[in-house]
Amino acid sequence: MVEEKEKCSVTIKGQQLTKIEGRDYYYYDSSSKIIYFIRKVQNEIVKFSTGIKYDGGASCLIKASRIVSVKEREKKDQKVKKAQALVRLMGEHLDDFLIRSEKANDKPGTLESKRNSVKHLREYFEGHAPDEVTDEEWIAFVKSFQEKNPGFTMFNLTKHFRSVCKFMHDNGQIKKRPKIYNPNRMKEEIKRKKKRHRPYEASEILLMDAVCNDDQRLALWLGYNEAFRLDDCIKLTWDRVHLSKTGPYIEFHGDENKTGFTGKVPLSDCSAELLRDRRKGSPGPFVFHLVSDPMKPMLSQQIRFEDVVERSGVKYGSHHILRHTRLTEDFGNPDLPDTLVMKIRRVSLAVAVEHYIHPGAADFEKFRNSGKAKRSN
Repeated sequence: MVEEKEKCSVTIKGQQLTKIEGRDYYYYDSSSKIIYFIRKVQNEIVKFSTGIKYDGGASCLIKASRIVSVKEREKKDQKVKKAQALVRLMGEHLDDFLIRSEKANDKPGTLESKRNSVKHLREYFEGHAPDEVTDEEWIAFVKSFQEKNPGFTMFNLTKHFRSVCKFMHDNGQIKKRPKIYNPNRMKEEIKRKKKRHRPYEASEILLMDAVCNDDQRLALWLGYNEAFRLDDCIKLTWDRVHLSKTGPYIEFHGDENKTGFTGKVPLSDCSAELLRDRRKGSPGPFVFHLVSDPMKPMLSQQIRFEDVVERSGVKYGSHHILRHTRLTEDFGNPDLPDTLVMKIRRVSLAVAVEHYIHPGAADFEKFRNSGKAKRSN
């Protein structure tokens, strides 16, 4: 501890400091001779090094005083900024959340989702001070929001507000981080899985084909026939497409897909024919290229597959449901071993077991007595 300022020397955490005569709050380290500024403010010890060595002359003290002046001003500015941060209302923090997302170059869909969440959160929390956002206040918001918006899926809204509160807590703008959770999480998850797991009927795929442009049609049939994700389509380059009359295939090298798959994927006659027609007028390396720059791949949102779903009258699902439809059919085909489906369609074991491989009574019976060694009774 630092005692009276007139004291000739002090010891702080084992450091021996000697007071400089005629200069309040100035000390120097007995070993290094570095000048320190030490002052007691509201029961708090303010101490920092000037980096200047004390040689007994006036010049070193002038240099040290300049540094002290700068550091005291910085400390004061920090206190002001902290005080200002504490009085900023939640509406400003929600604006900051969107600004950070824009600077991070979030995808358009992600940014739109965050804007929708902020719009709903702002209606309730805009005038709240940060320390008024408590566990109880969140529950009050959820109750009010669900009364006004029955059936609204709160997954993204909850996730985004949790992110806002985490940022505020990590940056010292709130002392206690509130518990932000979705009380309907399980109900929404069941609903989401049911919606996601409904495959397309063959007739629905043909309805969509009838309203597609060329880009959409190729993405449709690659999604259904080859279980391609939309990213698989737009990243596809012609050097990986092999269109021989017998056994056409697409090659994967492991760095252009989320699973790291390396190998060949056989092409259906339908997809191969569409690719042959497309290659005749293709000006660049990408199967799906930007109109403005053929040397670059098309953006996934430019395919606008949601328009196909809407125009066709199918009115549910997305491009990913085409992959789900293909996997449902393949895993249910007794002529296609599950292991080969996983390999060819690039499906992890965890996903296959959770969503597609469902052994029944007949399958269990096959395993009951499959061992070669039989014990005689």
